[in-house]
Parts: sequence; C-alpha cells; structure tokens
Amino acid sequence: MSSSGLVFRQVSGFIQTATLAGLAILASLFIIPQTAYAACETPNLLIVLDKSGSMAGANWTDATNAIRLVTNTYKGKLRFGLITFSSSAGISYGIDTCIRDGGNCVSNLQRQFGSPSGGTNLKAALSVAYNHLVSVRNQDSVKNRK
Repeated sequence: MSSSGLVFRQVSGFIQTATLAGLAILASLFIIPQTAYAACETPNLLIVLDKSGSMAGANWTDATNAIRLVTNTYKGKLRFGLITFSSSAGISYGIDTCIRDGGNCVSNLQRQFGSPSGGTNLKAALSVAYNHLVSVRNQDSVKNRK
C-alpha cells in the first residue's frame, strides 16, 4: 500500500471511529462571526476520543494512529487537547496544559490514550469538551476576542 493509501486508511478509520458527529457539533458551537483583531494566537484543536470497549482492536489502532498523524503533522502549528470517554468522560490532556508544555505538548498528549473499556457516554464527552473550550476561550489573552 502506498504511503498516501496508508494516510487515507488512518484518517478514514479515525473519521469512522472518533465520534465525528460530536466534533462537528462542538465546532459549530464555536464558529461565530467575530471582529478581526491584529493579534493572532495559535489555533486550538480539541480531540474527543471514544475509548469505550467497542473501540478495542483495529478501531483503537486506527483512531490512535490517526491522532498521532494529525498531532505530529501539525505540531507547533496547533495547540491540542484530548477528551477521552467511555462510561464517563474527562480531560485527559487540556489545551491549557499543552500551552504550558510548549514543545512537549504532542508527545505528552500521545501518552494519554490509555486502553479502551467500558460503555459509551457521548453526552458526558460533549459536555466536558464544551466546558473545556469555554474555559480556554475565557482565558484568551486577546482582548475582546471572546
């Protein structure tokens, strides 16, 4: 398989298994027209990863490989955060932690995957993700960008 075929398979697996619907909902909540300001900061990307028992095996491998691919590709260009969920949800690696960790952000985030087990509480995941993004936005250093 060519390297581009491998990338497509990894990304395709991620799209199928990493709760794309939840990510789309979160993205739509924060796409609000705002006034442009001269100061720019690195964009944030909050990854919501299903680590329930149904993700075991190839699904888990595909999802975590896709996250590795995205985080390695955009290292230094994006600030990352990771929410994981199964029967419950939590911030495994916050965007604020990524900001503090600087150059170690990607490697530190990739150590937080854990192993799949438990149920699938998507509602809890979306609630934790939304609250985390609001918190990060409220700490934004650019005046009036909130």
